[in-house]
Amino acid sequence: MTRSLIPMSALTVLIGGLLLTGACATPTSDRQTDPLGETLIRLQEARASRALGAVRGYVIFTAEVFTRFKNHPVSLIPLSPDLEAAVTAVHDGYVAGRRAPLPGLKAQANFDMLERYVAAVKSRGQGDLVLLTKTDPTEAHFEFREVPAGRWLLVTRVVTSVSIAYWAIPIEVRPGVTIKQDLLETNLWIEGLLKNNPAGE
Repeated sequence: MTRSLIPMSALTVLIGGLLLTGACATPTSDRQTDPLGETLIRLQEARASRALGAVRGYVIFTAEVFTRFKNHPVSLIPLSPDLEAAVTAVHDGYVAGRRAPLPGLKAQANFDMLERYVAAVKSRGQGDLVLLTKTDPTEAHFEFREVPAGRWLLVTRVVTSVSIAYWAIPIEVRPGVTIKQDLLETNLWIEGLLKNNPAGE
């Protein structure tokens, strides 16, 4: 069965554009041509005005064997409109393929694009807007406090015995509101087979 997947060329253009427009502060007149710059400015403005919210949840599998992913890294990254469109297209392709695991290299390539996006944010001197935490050692609970209001992407991945599960969930943070968003096997972004799986390449 052929799976729908956003063309890698499209994602490459997205990330390449973000890197090429890398100014630390984007003038207001240029915002419409620099979605990442506009996103970062809005988040920094929200932080400066103390328009802050929170995000919390668990990283767990509930089907078959209940599993808590303890001491596991979770991140929140600024979500520009073009990145959100790309992330949504990848997920839509995964759903259209009946959520069948992708070949490992294709799945990893999509996740690598997120990491390059994070690098683009940091290259603009905005690394303080890449938020990192870990799940706790007992319940696999995570929490981000004092998150600037705006659009964010909640990201992590876990390795199972046969595949790698990836999450990339858009979040709208609102001032004074705590958003609960668990990361479960039912809301994966995509899943990729391991290389040692016969179908993993």
